[in-house]
Parts: sequence; structure tokens; C-alpha cells
Amino acid sequence: MKQHGAFLGISGFVFLIAIISNRHERKARSAVRDLVWFVVAGLIPLVLCFLYVYYSGVFDRFWFWAFTYARAYLTQIQPDGATFSFLSNFYPLFKATSPIWILAGLGCAAVLLSGPLKTHRWFCLSFLVGGFAAISPGYFFRPHYFVLILPSVALLFGLGVEFLRQIFKRMEGNVLRLAIPVVTALIALLSPIASHADIFFQSSLFFVTRATYGGHPLSEAKTISRFLKDWSAPEDRIGIIGSEPEMFFYSKRRSATGYLYHYSVIEPQPYARQMMKEMTGEIESAAPRFLLYVQVEPIWYKVPESVRELVQWYRRYADSCYTLIARYEWTPGRNTPVMVMDEEALQKPPQQDYYVVIHERKRLTDR
Repeated sequence: MKQHGAFLGISGFVFLIAIISNRHERKARSAVRDLVWFVVAGLIPLVLCFLYVYYSGVFDRFWFWAFTYARAYLTQIQPDGATFSFLSNFYPLFKATSPIWILAGLGCAAVLLSGPLKTHRWFCLSFLVGGFAAISPGYFFRPHYFVLILPSVALLFGLGVEFLRQIFKRMEGNVLRLAIPVVTALIALLSPIASHADIFFQSSLFFVTRATYGGHPLSEAKTISRFLKDWSAPEDRIGIIGSEPEMFFYSKRRSATGYLYHYSVIEPQPYARQMMKEMTGEIESAAPRFLLYVQVEPIWYKVPESVRELVQWYRRYADSCYTLIARYEWTPGRNTPVMVMDEEALQKPPQQDYYVVIHERKRLTDR
């Protein structure tokens, strides 16, 4: 669950106040009772979660990740970069589904200006503002964050169609009155599907994954995970330096560290160095059967100092405790993945742009 969802609870509270203020009979006791029950109902799941975590003995870790680190994480983008971040992330979404957004915009205007639809104003607008507030902390505006405003957009889309129906309801003939709003709604809903027909109906899963996620080895992760599963026992641990935590799931092997990917330890935030030390310490203490290094950044990518520090630790640790046994290579845009296991070939630099290096702990390689 995302902490930002609290803004949706606040929007519900605002809507409840609007309902209370519009009551014909305004009784203070009744209003206070309704507001208190709303707050209590909203807090019960949170309190139960806190109690469960507390009695599990990990409340301090929970608090650090959910609140302490979360606050630091939100400081990475400054307010003056918020507009660019929003536009650069929202524009592709709008472009792909513009008819839906336009009709939702019409619905938003309708609840503000249209007499019959004004009764929905407080609910729809508080829901929309709450959703927008929920995607705004930190100014990241990542595409999947917009899921939090889709329910309100869907309601406004429906009200936009209803507004069209009201405009044309005086036309003669039931069919003609309904045809325009119905056809408009169908065009808005079907046009994004039609414009992405290749993705929905023609392209392979590999192509869709590669087009969406670039060089990240979401498809290749299954191959690598099968290799790890075949060469290890269920109780063996795996350490991954980089991304792709899905390999723990695919291989059915547990991580050597609570840091399932390394982004948090290389971010420009005040806890990064402390978290990197903790991550590397957990890996060394667990002494995982396999140690993987994932290279998914272009060779021209400017590497931050924190990444260089992590890579230096990885190389020292791998050289002293592990043996290089395999390297999986691939190049985005070309279906040319290859698993390199020949000792002579492993001593040479990777021949493709992206790769995953696989090491096995030295005491286990004499089989």
C-alpha cells in the first residue's frame, strides 16, 4: 500500500463535511458522530497494521521504511522541477488515451457549470483533488502513480457523457438523442485500443516487455532464474547487486538481504550510505550460494559516486569469496540473448550491451 493514499481519505472527509453542511437539519451531535465514525473507520486498518508489525518485533524497521526513509525519498526532486516532471510523465498518458481525458475534462466542467450535474460537484472534485494530491508528493509523477486518480477520471468521463446526453435530449427521436453521446463514448473507449492494436492483439510478450521496459531483463529473468533453481537447493540464498528482484520469485530462492534491489542505497538521500553498509553487511553475513551483478545501464551513462562505491565493494567481495561461473548477455532491440559458461569466454569482456554476471561461492564449486 502507498502512504499517499491517505489523501483519498482526506478527500472523503471533505466530502462528508459538504454533505453535513447541506443537510436541512443541522445537528452538531449528529455531525460530530458522523465525522468521528469516518475517522475511526479510516484509522482501524492502520492501527491493526501497526499492532501486527509491533508484535512481530520489526516496528523499528517498519517505521524507518514507511516514514523516516520515505520522507528522505521525497526530497530528491526540487519544487522547481515539478512542472517538468508532471508534463513529461503525463503527456504520454494523455496522448495514448486523449479522448478519455477530454471527455473527463468535459465532465469536470459540467459539474462546475451545469445546473443538473452540480449535485455531484463536491464528491467528484474532492475525489479528483485527493487523487492528484496522492500522486504529487516528491514530484515524481511516475506513470503508474496515476492509477490513484483513474477512479475519479472514470466518474468524470461518465458525467461528460451524461452532459452530452443532456445537450441533445431535446432532439427528436430516441435513437438520435442517444446516438451522439453513445457513439462519442464508444469512440473514446475504443480509439486507444485501436491505436495500440499491435500491442493488444499482435505483438509477442517479449516485444511488449522490451518496448515497455527497454533493457531491463524482465523476459531474460526467467531463463536466469531457471539456471539458479537448477543449480541450487531450496534453502540456498541469492544475492543480487542491481535490479530484477523478480528472480527471487522465479527461482523460488530467498534473498540474502532485505534490500531486494539497490536503488534505495544509491539515491541522493541522507540514509543511503547507512543503507548501503547494512545491505553489504547482510550479504556478507548470509554468504549466499550465488551472487549476481546486473548491468542494465548504457556504457555512456554517468555513474554516481554511490554506484561506484557499491561496485567496488562487489568486485572485492566477489573476487575473494566467489567464482565466476556464467554470464547472461543481451542487447535491447535484438533478440540475441546468450548464456556464456565457457571459462575462456568468461575471461573476456561482455560482447553485448547488457548482462547479468553469476558467481558461485568458492567452497561449492568443486563438484
